Amino acid sequence: MYLFGIGILGVIIYFIYASIRDKNDYIKKLEERSKQFERTLNDEKEKRDEYQEKFIKTVEKIINNKNEGIFYTAELIADINTIASFEYAKQISHTYNLEKRERAEKIRLISQDNRNLLKENKILKYEIAKINDMFPQTIDYFEYDGFSEDYYDNPDNYLSKEDYYSLSDSEKNKRALDYYKKRKKTNWEIGRDFERFIGYTYEKENNEVIYYGIEKRLEDLGRDLIVKNDSKIIVVQCKYWAKNKIIHEKHIAQLFGTTVMYRIENPNENRVVESLFISHTAISDRAKEFARKLNVIVVENVDMGEFPLVKCHTGKDEYSLETKIYHLPMDQQYDRLKMNYKRGDFYTFTVQDAENAGYRRAYKWRGNQG
Repeated sequence: MYLFGIGILGVIIYFIYASIRDKNDYIKKLEERSKQFERTLNDEKEKRDEYQEKFIKTVEKIINNKNEGIFYTAELIADINTIASFEYAKQISHTYNLEKRERAEKIRLISQDNRNLLKENKILKYEIAKINDMFPQTIDYFEYDGFSEDYYDNPDNYLSKEDYYSLSDSEKNKRALDYYKKRKKTNWEIGRDFERFIGYTYEKENNEVIYYGIEKRLEDLGRDLIVKNDSKIIVVQCKYWAKNKIIHEKHIAQLFGTTVMYRIENPNENRVVESLFISHTAISDRAKEFARKLNVIVVENVDMGEFPLVKCHTGKDEYSLETKIYHLPMDQQYDRLKMNYKRGDFYTFTVQDAENAGYRRAYKWRGNQG
């Protein structure tokens, strides 16, 4: 019994020793980590001191060298943002939480990369602004901030997973249209909607409208819309610029040139071909003079009003059976669809109206699957 008690005591002493040993090992590792982070913080202090010294020298360069000011200013802004990130990393480094310390180190690494990107971005913006200031006529090359493909229907933008699986198709389509109307659009998307608005005003008067600019984009040759009826063809250019900008004569000349080119490309066309320039902003006096001499019709200061966005189209399927389909503005065939009021096509404001009239939403085209 005595020996058994000694054995139990030995086991207890061993476990106590093992526990103390493990704790000592952990403390040693923690101390080593702390020393490592301390070294990092010291390096960080040197970096911050270096940036602060550089900050003062950069300000002096901006004052003394106006020609190179934009480069020094961009570097200055990048440095300020980087210092702020480093300061945040320093704050969360003062903790025994290893996860937070590791996160601080990641912030430092990412901040350095961001600094270089921010500097390049600022330089490009300053250079563009300088070009626009020196040559105001170049402003239209920077007016549109890129084409967007994001307007195609993406439920992730407006539906949670729970809603996606619980809502009816009709409610999903309604929310898709609501999201399209309310979300912030790029300049290019606003310009595209302006073309659709002008196109709609012609379509409702039973004209055939080809949305040439939306389809061809940079290769549109200055033809945003091609409007056709029994007596004439109108080549339309639409400009939706900010109200403080002015349309100059080169845009009129481009429209005149592309209209002449259209006549040359269609030698057998017997209808009259006209040019029409429609602008959301003002048109300069010289541009108007060009328009008079070149026989280009100009309409300025046109605001984009509210108009129905749901296209209801009656057609035929591969079996020659009648189909009744509605298209939302983010659907892929929306702008290629030619409306025919004589056939019964119409626009409406809501998904509900389209479905009540017996139309279903267009299926997404996925290319040839065979």
